[in-house]
Amino acid sequence: MAALIKPRCIRRCTRKQRVGEDRSFLIQEIRRLMTLAYPGPPSAHSESFAIRSFIDALTGKTLVTKIRERKPTSLDNAYKVAIRLKGYRKADEDSDGHSERRPGRMRADKEKEPTNTELVRRIEQLETNQTTLGV
Repeated sequence: MAALIKPRCIRRCTRKQRVGEDRSFLIQEIRRLMTLAYPGPPSAHSESFAIRSFIDALTGKTLVTKIRERKPTSLDNAYKVAIRLKGYRKADEDSDGHSERRPGRMRADKEKEPTNTELVRRIEQLETNQTTLGV
């Protein structure tokens, strides 16, 4: 049995995220390898190994550093932090080049509504124009 566990432990420690691989698949794979390598109920030690394996498997040094700074207490917590940071990075990339937060909206300038005296003056002007034209 010990011969079976050792290769899995080595594989767990050297597992890296593949190009285009989703993080949800990566975490499932790490959970599977952890279950095979450390059978029985999870302990604090096996959880810390799982967290370290997940973080070490991720690509992107800045992402790894930011996750480590947050000191996740569980594998699920580390995964949630990774997903949240990915969302922040994607939102930041999408907003580059856009000066406004809502790019499809236009700002409408309201015209000043004429007062009653201006309307009366305009009607009188139209009436005088009408009489001069002979209509």
